[in-house]
This record gives sequence, structure tokens and C-alpha cells, in this order.
Amino acid sequence: DSFVRVPSAMGLAYTWTSYHTVFVSLKSKIEGGFSMSSLSAKLEGALKPVVVSKMSTRLMAETPFTRSYPTTGVDRQWAAALPGRIAIEGDMKTGKIQTTWETLGDKLRIVKHSVVPFTTIHKYTDFTPAILLSETKRISYVEEPKENKIPFGDKHLGMNFVFVERGESLALAQPSVYSKDWFGTLFFAASPSTLRQREWSLYLDNASSETKAIKTIISISSKSDSKFETPLSGHLHAKSLFDTVYGEQIMNKQYVRQQDSQWESQKFQHIFQTLTNPTGYSLDFTAELVPKSSSIKARRIGSSIVYGMDGKSHRGSLMVERRDEVEGQNNFVLCAEVDAQFPDNLVFKRKELIKDETERRSTIKIGFGKSCTDDRKITVATTWTRSEEDISPSLRNQWEKTQCQKQETLGRGMSDECIAARRLSSILNKAV
Repeated sequence: DSFVRVPSAMGLAYTWTSYHTVFVSLKSKIEGGFSMSSLSAKLEGALKPVVVSKMSTRLMAETPFTRSYPTTGVDRQWAAALPGRIAIEGDMKTGKIQTTWETLGDKLRIVKHSVVPFTTIHKYTDFTPAILLSETKRISYVEEPKENKIPFGDKHLGMNFVFVERGESLALAQPSVYSKDWFGTLFFAASPSTLRQREWSLYLDNASSETKAIKTIISISSKSDSKFETPLSGHLHAKSLFDTVYGEQIMNKQYVRQQDSQWESQKFQHIFQTLTNPTGYSLDFTAELVPKSSSIKARRIGSSIVYGMDGKSHRGSLMVERRDEVEGQNNFVLCAEVDAQFPDNLVFKRKELIKDETERRSTIKIGFGKSCTDDRKITVATTWTRSEEDISPSLRNQWEKTQCQKQETLGRGMSDECIAARRLSSILNKAV
């Protein structure tokens, strides 16, 4: 809180006050346990998080003979709440974690932001917040504030969101306080760009939504040998992610406790084809919008990343798919394959030039659209080489000149390379 009193020539003081409050609440009821024998855990329960931030600024004229304060001010408020039921299940042996979030309630206001200018007469003996007094009047240039409602999310998410904005038309049309980059826009999002009356809220109509819950699945695995029980048949990217064995396995309710031996064999065989004594790592992630009824088709987005390496060779694979079985034309897949040859890291002294010739090559193949093999394709091949023979003398002298000038400007003295270059230039009668 802050308080400032300003005297005036007419003998009545003006008082400026500002109150800031932040309320954070998390009510929960979690049940579950951990099994040491199977190295698995399961937690279920309800969470009710609430965050409310208020800032009230007032300017009052002190009139002790009236036993009241003529007051004007601005009340700003941010609030967010999302009660729901959560379930988490994990197994360390299989390296899988599954989470499920189900929103509770029929219609929820998830987020609210308001800027309310007001005026009132505040009595000395009344400690009620000024914005809640019956005498308080909201300051507005129009008799009936404008209201906009924007529904979204039903088509792609199966969740009926409604964005409601209410206030003066000039306030609604004001730009953001800061919009030059995403970080500044996010950081100053809570600061109002105008003190005109404005209020917006985000609602979720859970009763009329098709989606019941949001489920996520994470799977992590690794392999350090080239032994496989079944050979790889066909290219890994010949099918989309959810049409492979992985897409069938995640439909099983016991997926967290099952081993993905067949899917892991296909992924690592594809990566280890040209590697000797390889080591590989894999990460699979899927998010699913679970429908309320079995007659409603699911919406999913998933990705699978595999990386393998040996001494100098590196290979990687990426598969991404967004599948909306309700709106089939919105399905999208992306596949990428990376094959790179990198040299060993060179260790050298600072005063010595790197004399070893090195070369790095990489090839990136990308397929996306409706199919990874029959739609749009991009191939990027890069080669990076370094050799002292390829550097022209003029280019080398220019680089040494720039480095010496930087050292001299910063007052760091002259390095051995710069001293040698100056000595050589003086012999050749050239100014470096």
C-alpha cells in the first residue's frame, strides 16, 4: 500500500492512496501411492486453483466538516480459476507417464480482467472498499457500454470457449501497452492501455462441449546396441505416426505398464542403419482430447523424436501428426530425417593456429502435408569445411587487422599474434 497527502492553496488537502492485493489459493484432495516392487506410482484427486490480483487507486479531497471524502479512482482486477480433476500414472521400468485433466463445472469463467473508473462519497466511519459502496458510480462516456462475444474452440478442440469483452468502444479499440516483441507483450499484458471502462472474460461452456478431458502420454527410452529381434520392414516414415504400431499401443488402457519393444525396435533400427557402436535416445509425446461419448471421434496430436550417434556420425528422426477424425481435412503430418557427419572436437592452444583440416556434412529431408512420402518434400544439404589453404592472404590480413584494432581500442595490450603481425608488416613496409 502507498499513501501520499498533498496540501493545496485553499486549505484542503488531497490524498492519493493505492492498494495492491494478491490472493492465491489451492485446494486439493489427492489420493494415490507408490509401489517399490514395480517402481510405479498413481495419483488421483481434485484441484481448485484460484489467483486474484487487485489494484485500487483513489484520489480524495479531505473535507472534515462534511464527515466524508469526495473520491474518484480506478479499480483494476485480474482473476483466474480452473477447478478440475487430475490423474497421474507413471512407471519407471517402461519410462512412461500419463496425465489426465478433467474440468469440473458446467460453465466456468476461467480468466477475468477489468478496468473500472469510479466516483463516490466515502464516509469517515465506513471502511467498505469504495468500489463496493452503493453510492459508487462508474465513470463512462456512454450510457450503454458495448459488448462483443467471440465463440471459438468448438471446431478444432471440441471445447466451447467464449471471449466476452464489454466496455467503451474507444477503450476496446486501444492497442496494447507494448507490442514490439512477445516477451514485452506478455510482461505488460496486465497494464491497461487506457483508464476507460473495460472488462473482458474467458468462459468455458463445459456442459455443451464435446471434449470431456485432456490426456497426455510421455514415453522415454534409450538403446546402446544394434541387436534387434525383428528386422525393419519398409521405411519408418512410410506411415503416419498414428498409423504405426505406436498409434495402436496408445489406445490400450494398460499402455503405461507395457513395453514398446516393437515400436522401439522400428525406431532405433531406422536410426542405427549406418552407425557403428551406436547410442540412441527417444522421446514420444501425445496429447488427446477425450470425447464425452464413444460416438464422437477423438482429436490427437503426437510427436516422436529419435536421435542416434557414434564417433562422428549423427542421425535423427522426427515424426509429428495432428489427427482430427471429426474434421478429416484438417489432418497434418510432418516428418524430418537428419544425417550428419561431424569431426572430433579439436583441442588447441590459444597461441597456435588450427592446422587441421575439418569438414562437416549434413543432409536434412523434410516431408509434410497429408503424407510424409507423397506430398510436399524439402531436402537441404550443407557442407562446412575449414582449411588454412583456402583462406586468401588478403582475407587473413584483414581479419588479423580487425582483431588487433579491437585489442588496442579496449586497452588490453598486444597479443603475441598482433606483435608478430606488426613486425611482419613493418618488414614488408605495410601498415596493419
